[in-house]
Amino acid sequence: MLLTLTGTFDDWRTQARALLAQGISPDDIQFHDTALEPTDSLFAASDPLPYQASPTTTRTPPIPKRFIQLATTVAHHRDPRKWHLLYRLAYRLTHGEPRLLSIATDPDTAELLRMDHSVRRDAHKMHAFVRFHEVPFDSLQLPGLPDTQHPKPDTRFVAFHKPEHRIAEREVDFFIKRFPAFHWSILTPHGCIHWDTKQLTTSPGVDADQAPAEDSTTDQWLAYYATIFNPARIKLQAMENEMARKYWSTMPETRIIPDLLQTADVRVKQMNAPPTEDEKTASHLIPDVGELIPSMALPVLQRAVSSCGACDLCEDATQTVFGEGPSDAEIVFVGEQPGDQEDRQGRPFVGPAGQLLDEHLEAVGLPRSAIYVTNAVKHFRFKRMGLSRMHRKPTTQHVRACAPWLRAELRTIQPRLLVCLGGTAARAVIRSDFSITAERGQWIDSPYCESTLATFHPSALLRAEGSRREEMTAAFVSDLRAVAERAGAAVG
Repeated sequence: MLLTLTGTFDDWRTQARALLAQGISPDDIQFHDTALEPTDSLFAASDPLPYQASPTTTRTPPIPKRFIQLATTVAHHRDPRKWHLLYRLAYRLTHGEPRLLSIATDPDTAELLRMDHSVRRDAHKMHAFVRFHEVPFDSLQLPGLPDTQHPKPDTRFVAFHKPEHRIAEREVDFFIKRFPAFHWSILTPHGCIHWDTKQLTTSPGVDADQAPAEDSTTDQWLAYYATIFNPARIKLQAMENEMARKYWSTMPETRIIPDLLQTADVRVKQMNAPPTEDEKTASHLIPDVGELIPSMALPVLQRAVSSCGACDLCEDATQTVFGEGPSDAEIVFVGEQPGDQEDRQGRPFVGPAGQLLDEHLEAVGLPRSAIYVTNAVKHFRFKRMGLSRMHRKPTTQHVRACAPWLRAELRTIQPRLLVCLGGTAARAVIRSDFSITAERGQWIDSPYCESTLATFHPSALLRAEGSRREEMTAAFVSDLRAVAERAGAAVG
């Protein structure tokens, strides 16, 4: 018996249920996947037709939930034999072997787990290796590309990726969550997906020659990779296993890997040398990458940082939260990280701490509209407590991962005054051993502007109680007033 499939799990499940209800052995059937097998395959001459199950009132035997979970993943594997494997397993599970999936040495179970692992690993690589390029909106010309029903922007973001398996549609929710407000397309040989901020559409697969040309964010990728490259942890074989060379053609940062490897020994010696007094400053957290990272317009930086995946925070956070305010602001405020509301809205300092900051800024005559506000870390770190998401302090590694973006913001804005809100921001910008308790409210030299001051984070005021809150609030307002006085008429 020959059955045709259209390459979807739902199609297979519908036919498999009918076959199982009738007790048809896997030895009596063959599956032909029209989406995976070429038309000149052995099946083509047989002219297969969809199997029509005979009417039956027999109930489909119950299938373990674990099998359904594995099957929905394996359905995206490139091997067309997966359909027969899935049916054979389903048949055995419902015909006397209910514990089959717990027997890892069984050949069918082992093959199922191998395919599941391969698809999930491929999905991980897609999350890590997709690189978007900004192109004029109408420059993308593809067969079957749908026309957006919404006002068209000037540009869209396009990436080409060549996964091992048919996973583009499987992983679409990951990219929608990461980039909900952008028009983007991901092109693969197996099919293309397109998001217009409202609706997801698909079109047929394309070859690599449809990949977009590089854009103005390329220098950002080169700079970013250079800053997070750790020469002390180089394992060439492991690197090539994880980041196979077949992906390199669409990853602009890989072009500098040979140079980074060539200078690795020198950089390791520099890292192991005792730090000088200058190196005890913020440069250890915000490394200088020289000419690799030029000053760029803030919207370009914002688009570049939206793809950041340098640390684990990007997996759980809703989105990156970039800075906000005038690109020529005289004053920049740097906080620790976004909070719950910031993570949801994609804007800094809009939650309770931000509202308190606005209130005190207004009281001392510093309009929020004239100030640029950002954070040392661009993703929200939290732990779940029931339905709530509770703030967790970011680690030094998280600050290091976001450091290139903060440096780029400060280089682009070139503020006259810089205010660090809380210890994390102060240690990222001023000095690694900075103490808010001992050094709050003092004007300090920093590499980024003529005057830098650190004070409490507004969230610390909200957490304090009683007389301690009153003392901290008075000190906080005094520090803001000092900023206003030094700013003078520039923000009046």
